[in-house]
Amino acid sequence: MFKLPEPQTLPNGLKLDFLDATKLYYGDYYRVCIEVKCALPHEEHAYWHLFKKLEKMGVGSAELDATKQDLLDAFISLVLPYLHREDFPVRFAEAKKKKRLQVS
Repeated sequence: MFKLPEPQTLPNGLKLDFLDATKLYYGDYYRVCIEVKCALPHEEHAYWHLFKKLEKMGVGSAELDATKQDLLDAFISLVLPYLHREDFPVRFAEAKKKKRLQVS
């Protein structure tokens, strides 16, 4: 049985949370989606930013748990070390601000 990780706070103050947003697609097939959200340590009110969606389409019900675990394992091994960096929260906030300014 697949279980999402508990919310956690990294040593750099970044808070992480995981949400299973998997939806039935068609018949016995699903769109597997795990949303990774983060809250920055310097924000006055904890605002959860969508950091990444881990997705795979057309997954049969018999493979749901294994697919979710595979997506999560890949994220943990490839991306989580980057999120642990001391400068990540500041760099992420700067990137969000820059993106907001480009949209305006």
